[in-house]
Amino acid sequence: LNLRENQLTGTLPTELDELLNLEVLNLDRNSLTGSIPWEFNSMHLIEELSLFDNSITGSIPDTMEQLRNLELLYLENNELTGTLPS
Repeated sequence: LNLRENQLTGTLPTELDELLNLEVLNLDRNSLTGSIPWEFNSMHLIEELSLFDNSITGSIPDTMEQLRNLELLYLENNELTGTLPS
């Protein structure tokens, strides 16, 4: 699912976790705010998650470590704090 550079605003919808067969989610270069929902942990097939160049805040949820198929994670140019989950 590629929605990059679409002038999207608001927070990341928790409903994205219902896309259980999603392998790629690209939301970079929008104006998204808020934190990364912990519910994203149910996207077990996700291989690439790209959220860079937004205004996402908070820390990376510990539940992200459950995404065993995740190979590429792009979070740069946001306002994230804290440490990476182990």
